[in-house]
Amino acid sequence: MPFGRATRLVDARLSAFAAERADLLGASPVYTRLRERILAEGVPSRQGHRIELGDGVYAELQGWADRQPIAFGRACVPATRFQLICARDPDPTRPLAHDTCEQYWLSHSEDEDVERIASIVRAASSLRVSVDVGRLLVEMRQSDGTAVQLDLRRIGRKREGAFAAGGEPLDVLRVANTESDVYAVGTRLIDLARVPHGRQGAAPYIKRLTFLSAPAARQMMTLLEQGRLSGGDLDKELLDASLAATAFDPTVTCRVCSRQFRPAWAAYERGASDNQWKLCPECGRKIDNEARIAPKDGDPLKDLAQLAELLGRVPSSQWYDQLEQIQDFDHYIRVRRFGLRMRGAPWYATEYGSWFHALVAAGLLSDGTQRTTVGYRTLAADGHMCASLGEKTIDDWLHRHGIAHTREPAYGEGRYRADWLVNGRFVEYFGLMGLPDYDAKSVIKRAIAAEAGVTLVEITPTDLAAWDSTQYRVAAELGVTIDKTATARRPEFR
Repeated sequence: MPFGRATRLVDARLSAFAAERADLLGASPVYTRLRERILAEGVPSRQGHRIELGDGVYAELQGWADRQPIAFGRACVPATRFQLICARDPDPTRPLAHDTCEQYWLSHSEDEDVERIASIVRAASSLRVSVDVGRLLVEMRQSDGTAVQLDLRRIGRKREGAFAAGGEPLDVLRVANTESDVYAVGTRLIDLARVPHGRQGAAPYIKRLTFLSAPAARQMMTLLEQGRLSGGDLDKELLDASLAATAFDPTVTCRVCSRQFRPAWAAYERGASDNQWKLCPECGRKIDNEARIAPKDGDPLKDLAQLAELLGRVPSSQWYDQLEQIQDFDHYIRVRRFGLRMRGAPWYATEYGSWFHALVAAGLLSDGTQRTTVGYRTLAADGHMCASLGEKTIDDWLHRHGIAHTREPAYGEGRYRADWLVNGRFVEYFGLMGLPDYDAKSVIKRAIAAEAGVTLVEITPTDLAAWDSTQYRVAAELGVTIDKTATARRPEFR
């Protein structure tokens, strides 16, 4: 299987992780052995290093921000569907934190080729899997040595589950059974027909079990088996813990009024530290209401230009969804207030024909009919000098995704220079397309690159206005794979 030509490695992040989190590596024997083998025998890949495990299956070490999962897969199956994740430190302040152990995470859609996925799991892990009528079943050995087949839990049209390295489930998995509902919690099996309250009495608890972390799920299952769940306060806390903040969660101090409160985290956000969770509900409503009732009678184009100045980049039409990644709390509040006071993206699209044309009218981009008049010669996050806000946006994107890039490389021996050199490719931001002199220079650059056999990746203002989607096309042309998790988190504005 080809490993690709990309040279964007994550060696620095791998080394930093190994130095800083030696405790986690020491607690993860399977993870550590495979990691060392990948680094010793692997070849460069788009994410880090990769090795073949046989039968077209490969393992890839991915350098993420806070953990280094080893993902398994082949060309036609996303590698992120199956990962071996290293152990994490326990957090004594959060009783509902997930079990601290080495684990396999497995996920697949119900319409996928589970036979192929099963072959990957067999080749890359110690899990015993089989396929039955299009479903992937995982074999678990109970404490008495007997084996059972576990069906992955269903979430919409997907099935997924987390397992310890020994094969024990870390979440609550249903065992396929035509006669009764049997659930596995760790190495224990619970038949709902045999619990004191019976299957019907246990139903309201079971519905939420898969949203609980393993420790809380085991606690609830124990109470179910003992017949101790009867509608009291403990029942309510256990049930609420699956979907809402309760006494299980730590309190947070509001950054505005200094009062203690418990954020209304959803199950998948539990413990998140985004700025929105640093505001108590009362202060959040007050800030938003004050901003919303402010008259929207200012110059809309000046508002758009001021927004770009606040963000430090060309804003996309979904810019407001990216607020939570502003690290500085005070800056977050300023941008949040400003965003609610100005007109929304749909208004600009209707008034000016599109979001792109609104950016052009505000002087933030050029469509070839006018030059930008806004002075945005500024420094990018990595210290590179940029001649426009568009260049800064692209340079910050490269920096954020850990993509090595050289600023203003020369086209051969001539006087022309590209904007960036990335992975052996020239990158140009053609921000003034349509101007005769500019276009003539662009034609020369394309010809020089073609003659030298160097790929030229072109980015236009139209691309930048829709960067949320076009960034993936640019990444593909650069021969790199960007971390979609980081993309979903959005840029970190300064």
